[in-house]
Amino acid sequence: KCQQLGPLIGRSARDVARNIPFIIGVMVQNIFLGLFNGLIFLNITDTVEGVFDRNGFIFSLATSMGFSSVTNSLYSFRSKKAVYLRDRRSDAYSPAMYYLASQITQIPI
Repeated sequence: KCQQLGPLIGRSARDVARNIPFIIGVMVQNIFLGLFNGLIFLNITDTVEGVFDRNGFIFSLATSMGFSSVTNSLYSFRSKKAVYLRDRRSDAYSPAMYYLASQITQIPI
């Protein structure tokens, strides 16, 4: 089954690279969030209250990143559902390999 992974990663990477508006949207979103998060850290003091502020911020950032990756996966699967179902009916690859290839190509985004 691992032989299926290489071609699936290649196909998924081509699909991601062809979706230029999505890539630009993710880049703009990341730049905006980076600037926003930097402004939050700008005036945090080195007191106990500042430590709690940093902990809350890190939790909020981790939650945001987690939901962002889930949203990206759901968005990409919805647009590829017809192709996946067609290939699945013909038993072209296993669902686990399709999911793994999809997740690997979503990592840089």
